[in-house]
Amino acid sequence: MSKMPNLHTLQVIHAHSQMTTHLKNGFENISLPTIRCLVVPDHGHEILRCCPEVKHVVCTSADGSKLVSAIGKCCPKVEIIQDFDISGDNLRKRLLKAAPNLLELRIHSHHANAEHIKALSGFKKLKSIQFIHHISLDELESGAASRVPEVLVKPVQAAKALLQAQPSPTRLSVKFTFEGRLGWPLSFSDREKLYQKMLKADFPTLEIPV
Repeated sequence: MSKMPNLHTLQVIHAHSQMTTHLKNGFENISLPTIRCLVVPDHGHEILRCCPEVKHVVCTSADGSKLVSAIGKCCPKVEIIQDFDISGDNLRKRLLKAAPNLLELRIHSHHANAEHIKALSGFKKLKSIQFIHHISLDELESGAASRVPEVLVKPVQAAKALLQAQPSPTRLSVKFTFEGRLGWPLSFSDREKLYQKMLKADFPTLEIPV
């Protein structure tokens, strides 16, 4: 991968705790300076250490605490973090120290309440907050994506107040994504129908004036 000059995105589908040593050995003395976006589970932090120029980090499992440590030590240019669990006080404090130049935060609705958002005021360069919220196809068809979900009303208010204190321009949004079961107990034909319906569905991003 280090010999691929056009490689800018790397996605690791799965890595569990027992793979940490193997990943450390496998990526030892490896540098991937072309990577700008890394999608990786928390236990893939050894890969993140090899990406000194990365700007966008997506955590696909756990709270992201190991990734925060790697960012602080090896990735000074991170500007966007996504799917980290910011509900923990300790992780937020460590993230502020590890990524002081953060510009954009993308978080799942179940990882944030109003108090968690208010605690992000230490990020002085923050320009964008996006909440990611799952809805079903039935909810999409009923118009649920045309308004702020009830669970996000107070977090959105807190995010708006935070961004209003930042130099413009700023952006606040809710990105709706699919929530549903594509596996058991559905039959193969039912799964295929649901999958095709999901592919054709338009899950919008709701822009909220700041």
